[in-house]
Amino acid sequence: MLEPQLIFQHRLAVENLYPKNLLDTYTMNRYLLIYLLIISVSGCSYKSYDYYFISLNMIDGMEIIERRKIQLEHLKNNTIIPTRYFLSKDNYALDFYIGNDSYLPHLLIRLESSIYEDLTLEPVRDINILSPNGNICASFYPSEKEPKKIEFGWSSDCIIEGILKEISVKIISESAGVIGHQVIPFTLKKNGHYVLLDAI
Repeated sequence: MLEPQLIFQHRLAVENLYPKNLLDTYTMNRYLLIYLLIISVSGCSYKSYDYYFISLNMIDGMEIIERRKIQLEHLKNNTIIPTRYFLSKDNYALDFYIGNDSYLPHLLIRLESSIYEDLTLEPVRDINILSPNGNICASFYPSEKEPKKIEFGWSSDCIIEGILKEISVKIISESAGVIGHQVIPFTLKKNGHYVLLDAI
């Protein structure tokens, strides 16, 4: 049996499908009944998941420069968290940012330098860090248009304790070669939950 909160969410879903001025109460209830029947027959239901974010360790040169509340449509009961870190080194700096575009642990990493103009941020992948199911935990998505930007993601299968959690990148200059190799340990912290439609 569906809980009252889920019935309310289904009702909102129906309202979003049709203009409100075309729906009277009787018609609205009929559409809701049909909608719930389709959901039941298709084997779909709403499922709640814990939201985890990446919390970087405060290594030498690291500072938190922004705290805010993540804004995701289905994220509930979350609070203000650190969402931007800045790591300053002699020849470069790394900017880490948690965005509003994913429910999975992720960071956008940007490279900055006032000394070198020909820098590239290169991920150091460790395919041996695996989940119990054998999935690679870390994912890197370098930007083709911006060589100084990388998106980093962490698999939901790897949230459990006992798995090494770190971000490893190289800072490379076309003229000077590798000028830095940065390894940043992190932890995963829970902050609220989100509810999504789950196919059984």
